[in-house]
Amino acid sequence: MLYFVKAELRQMPPMAREQWMGQVIATWQVLAELERTGQAKGVGAMLGKQAGVAILDAESHEAVALILQRLPVSAYLEWDIVPMVSAQQALDNARWSTAATART
Repeated sequence: MLYFVKAELRQMPPMAREQWMGQVIATWQVLAELERTGQAKGVGAMLGKQAGVAILDAESHEAVALILQRLPVSAYLEWDIVPMVSAQQALDNARWSTAATART
């Protein structure tokens, strides 16, 4: 299943900037590895915000939770997660809906 994921920093955590940046770097390393292995697509930082987005390819909601929980900065982020269907599935659904409407 595909999931649109947006994460935004709520507020700077109570730690030294050097420690925080170490966690940020470690998080981006995990995300880069997920992208390399195909578990994440289109991972990137949002310009002008302390936020990032990705499309995750995971087998279940629980798998998404595990992926996100292993990110070092996870506890400090506000998450927006939306399950998606592929473009092909959306096309198939639209065709089915059109055919069903024509039959009524």
